[in-house]
Amino acid sequence: MSNLPRRLQTIVGHIRGVARMTEADAYCITIMHQVQAVQRAIDAFNTALLEAYLADTVTSTIRDAPEKDRKQVIGELLTVFQRNEESKPVVPKAATSEERIPQRIAWLTEAETRLRDVQQVVEAGENRVRIMQEMRAIHQLLTAFNERILEDHLNGCVVTAITSDHVIERERVIQELLTVFDATQRIQ
Repeated sequence: MSNLPRRLQTIVGHIRGVARMTEADAYCITIMHQVQAVQRAIDAFNTALLEAYLADTVTSTIRDAPEKDRKQVIGELLTVFQRNEESKPVVPKAATSEERIPQRIAWLTEAETRLRDVQQVVEAGENRVRIMQEMRAIHQLLTAFNERILEDHLNGCVVTAITSDHVIERERVIQELLTVFDATQRIQ
């Protein structure tokens, strides 16, 4: 677990970069690609954490502990793999375009705050299952964030491009969307 705090710090830095891009009103697709990169980093973090948990806690508990402890660790593992669709965050739609950027910054700030909380838990050496669950929740928050950006992009840029007479612009927008959907499929 020695490199996990460094990985978390990198993820926090990446979230800050996305927030700066958002404040600068960067192109939606660019922001979405960066959020997807953060999600891949979260997935890699969780994989490393799970590997460590399986290698030491789970292995030693199943091998050496009483049945009660074995059942507990197996139950913890099951919670890591369960998807909780009910906890999917709701990302409200901004009423006006002027509210959009501050709202997006607020979501990213929430993600950063939650990551900082996870850093404290990691540094304290606390429950790895709790850490993985919180990282999954942050991942879901970023998915909801990207879904909202995509909806805004579809309703704005894409509609404009498709209804225009510029064939090249239509094709460019379609190709961009394909890259977003392709990356989304790889993350899930």
